[in-house]
Amino acid sequence: MLTLIPALPAAPAESGETHSPYLRPHVHDILTGMLWCVDLLPRESTPWAAQVLERLTVFTGTGPGGSKTLRSERMATAAVRVLGGRGGGQEKQALTRIRAEVTKKTLLKPIDTALAKINV
Repeated sequence: MLTLIPALPAAPAESGETHSPYLRPHVHDILTGMLWCVDLLPRESTPWAAQVLERLTVFTGTGPGGSKTLRSERMATAAVRVLGGRGGGQEKQALTRIRAEVTKKTLLKPIDTALAKINV
């Protein structure tokens, strides 16, 4: 997962796709599934998770050049939920930075919910 996530910003946009305009449907589903798998892994074996999920959320939760069309709201929301579920100081800091980057109201709500859930 560490090697796939940094590669996402270099992925070419797909035209005519309804699932995600920036990722092919099967790639989108595989990456979203991998993202949810992070939630199943023990915290001690995933010290990289908060940083990687933060980068992923900012990339998928924003559009190119400030566009209102997100790269993948579904993937960004999943990453936010995983961060919120993991709790902890790193996750709270990551969510705070994510909140400063994204502007889409439908994504801000899960971010606020995740931040409220973390009591660190």
